[in-house]
Formats: sequence, C-alpha cells, structure tokens
Amino acid sequence: MDNFPFEKELIELADKDLAVREELLSAGKLSGGYHPEMEKIHKANAQRLREIIAEIGFPTLSKVGEKGSNAAWLIIQHAIGEPEFMKKCCTMMEDSSSDINPIHRAYLYDRIQFFQSKPQKYGTQLTADGKVYPVENKENLKILANDSLSGKWIEKSNFAIIVLTNPKYNFHLIDAGRVLQNMQLAAWNYGIGSGLYTKVDDSKLKEDFKIPSELNPSVILGFGYPIKNFKSNKKDRLAIDKLAYQERYGERVNTY
Repeated sequence: MDNFPFEKELIELADKDLAVREELLSAGKLSGGYHPEMEKIHKANAQRLREIIAEIGFPTLSKVGEKGSNAAWLIIQHAIGEPEFMKKCCTMMEDSSSDINPIHRAYLYDRIQFFQSKPQKYGTQLTADGKVYPVENKENLKILANDSLSGKWIEKSNFAIIVLTNPKYNFHLIDAGRVLQNMQLAAWNYGIGSGLYTKVDDSKLKEDFKIPSELNPSVILGFGYPIKNFKSNKKDRLAIDKLAYQERYGERVNTY
C-alpha cells in the first residue's frame, strides 16, 4: 500500500526542475535573466501542485512524506512568476505549522518579501553579489544592545541571533556551542563575519523578547560584513604544531 500517493510525482517534478537548471547553468544560459525554459518548468510544476493541493490539501509531512514535502517546497520556492500562489502556500504552511519543516516556511516568507522589495525576516535570502538581503525590525538590534552588558556593538551588525537553552538539561551549553560553531562556519563560507558575547541583563532581555522563563539566553551572536576586505575565505591561523601537542604540552604532534 502506498501511504504517500503523490510523493513520487512531487519528487520527479522537483528533480526535473533541478536537472534543467543544471543543464542551463552548465551552458552558461542562466546569467541573462529568467530563462524561458526555466520559467516554463516552474509554471508547469506550480500548476500540477495546485491540482494536488486541490485534491489532498497542502502537501504536509503526514500526507506526502519528508521527501515529498521537500519537493513541494522547492516547487513553491521556484514559482517566482506566480507571487499570489506563493503567498497562498505560505498561509497554508502557517496553518499546518506542526506538520511541515519550519525552515521551509522561513525560506518562503523571506523569498516573498525579497520579490516584493521588502525586508526579510529570517535572513535566508542573499543579494546578487552574495550579501544578506536587508532584514526587517532592525530596531530590535538597538534593544538587544541596550540589554547587553558586554556587546553594545551588536547594534551595528546586519542581524543577530539569540541562542536559548534549557538549563534543566545537563549538556545544554555544549549544545549551544555546537549550534554556535555551525552557524559561524556557515556564515564564514559566505564571507559573513560574526562575533559573540554572553553577558546580558537576563530579566530585561527576557521581557523585551518575550523569552519563556525556563529558557536562558546562553549566547548572542551578531553577523555582518567585515570592514576589511579579505583576499580569500581562509583565515591566517597558527601552524598545527603551535596549537596541538602530543602526550605532553610542548611535544610536537607527529604529522608523518
């Protein structure tokens, strides 16, 4: 029995989209605006998705599976010639928030804002030159700076993230560190710098940002573009024998 009757079809539609895109990209045909062949694929996929939605409702995880849901999101995300369809899908995603990947909704919301020339909310969209597209509610950065005891500079960042953890879990700070590391490395890959601080006025921060009492703001992470232009995406780092030792401090690591 097929529990997800539309999963296979949705995946095939999304795969065709990506295959045509890759073919046009390899031929150098995607740099001159919206290519007619790409537009044709996007419109056809959007129309078929409309028909599926009319039959089963929005293709949530429980209806089409994870892969099917991922494929449906890609189809919606690429339906840039049909903004009203994108908006309608975004509303349906809100209504089905417990049965979708929330990242998909964030990307779609920002993409709709981008094509309306409005600030985005989640920082998922980049400009043509690879910079983060303007983010809404910049005044929140001023509030964050006022609630800070050691990071007033956060006001000048492009956007910021408050990492919350629950102290009832023994390793909550280790988890925060992992999240922190992943975000900073991902940002650096796009040429985006970052900085962090941990000293805040807990009571003010929780009040201003409506943070539940059981959660703690473990670290604040600000992102932005470095004033200094770097020639490459590699940092100047110490050699391994200056950073790591074997058996005893000061003993060189065997690298052979």
